[in-house]
This record gives sequence, structure tokens and C-alpha cells, in this order.
Amino acid sequence: MMAEYSEYPPRRDATVSSDDRPGALWQFADDIAGSLFSPGKKLREIGEREAIVSAIMLVVLIVGIGVSGQLALLITTFGQPTGPEAELFGEAAAVIPAMQVSNVLWNVVWGPVLWTMTAAGLYGVTYLLGGRGRFIALWAASGFALTPQLLVAPLGPLNEALRLLGTGWQFMGWLTLLPVTLAAFTWTLVLLAISVRETMSVSGGRAAASVAILVGALFLLGIL
Repeated sequence: MMAEYSEYPPRRDATVSSDDRPGALWQFADDIAGSLFSPGKKLREIGEREAIVSAIMLVVLIVGIGVSGQLALLITTFGQPTGPEAELFGEAAAVIPAMQVSNVLWNVVWGPVLWTMTAAGLYGVTYLLGGRGRFIALWAASGFALTPQLLVAPLGPLNEALRLLGTGWQFMGWLTLLPVTLAAFTWTLVLLAISVRETMSVSGGRAAASVAILVGALFLLGIL
């Protein structure tokens, strides 16, 4: 009797079983690490998966860490004494907490909005330069291009804590904050260019030009 034919190694089906898929948190951590250390491959993969939910989670995480310092300052402000010392603040004692609440809410909302506007601007500029792709792919990849901001986000709360200790400590905080912020900003621009290249089918030069045009336009708008 003829032996039954079998393939070796066994062929995998095109559909991956749920047991073979990485967990959501593991995938999220892998996307963050890959965006930092192998951005070309990882940002292309994120765009192909259209992992917009994970990108939203990352942006919210960055914003959340950043506003934690403002929340801490808000708590300390609400904890100010209400006796004779509070009279030194006058009407500002009631105005400052309200301003801080509005600043926290503004940053929470503005973070995702700014990211979406950046992705839309990059898509429009790259399209004019001949790039073609799906907006949602670029939207997701550009979200993970913001990964270096995870290094900067904790510095805001740290600077707030140092400010409470005194001017000298705050100055030392700024000496650390400025170079780290500049390095993270430059790294983010590079990752944005890579995300454009990998999701819009353009050369590295055109992707860099798209980022430069968008940054230049935002800079001019800021001046105006």
C-alpha cells in the first residue's frame, strides 16, 4: 500500500490562527521598538496593517505623560491655603486653577488634532509631488513616527517638579530639556520622512522634501 503523501515542512495556511498572533500589548510594544530601531521595515508594516488604533493609543500615551506635570501643578494649586496667605493672590487665586484646567484639556485635545493635521498636510504635499497611497496608512505610520516624543514627554513633569524646588533647579532642568527636545524633534522629522517614503511610494528625497515643505509652512504660519 502506498504511503500517504505529506509535505515537509507542513505548509501554513494563509490565515494565521488566533493562537499565533501576538498579544495586543506585545504588538504595541514591538511597534514602538521597531519604529525606533528599524523604522523602514516597521513603519511600512504599520502602514500596511493600517494600525490606526495603536497609533491613537501611542499619541494619547505621549499626551498623557506630558500633561501629568500640569495635573500635578493643578493639584498643588488647589491645595493652596485658603487663610490669610491666599489673600496675597487676590483674584488670581480663583483664576489660575481654571486656566490650568483649560490648558490640560487643550493639550489633551490638541495632541491628536495636531497629529492628524500633520498627517493630512504630509499626504497633500506628497500627493502633489507624485506620491500615491492610502491616507490611513500614512496616518498610522506618522503616529508611530512620534515615538521619540516618549523621551521628551516625561521631561515636562520633571521640569514642573524642579520649578517647585527653585529657580536654580529649574535652570538645570532646562539644560537637560533643550538638547533632548532638539534631538527628539530631529529624530521625529526623520521618522516622518521614512513613514512618507514607505506608505506613499516615493523616493527618500521626495519624502524629505514633503516634510521640509510642511515644517516650513507651519513655521511661516507661526511667525504670521
